[in-house]
Amino acid sequence: MSDLARVKAELEKGPVTAEYLSIKLKIPKEKVEGILDILKGMGYLVEEERPECREKGPYCTFCPLKEHCGESPMKTYTVRPKE
Repeated sequence: MSDLARVKAELEKGPVTAEYLSIKLKIPKEKVEGILDILKGMGYLVEEERPECREKGPYCTFCPLKEHCGESPMKTYTVRPKE
């Protein structure tokens, strides 16, 4: 399976960060970011900034991405809903 296909499959599961994808799929972060840029350009992805992640707070306790955050604000990527 290509790296692009692996990233797309992981994106189908819900919001993720570039860091999470890099760690989970063992793909260099720069390559993951390139794949995300391609998918955004194709209109496949939605990029969202998570302002609630600017500082560690109550949201972190239950966040599934808490182990992989590091950006401030954290950016997550999700599949664009089909119209």
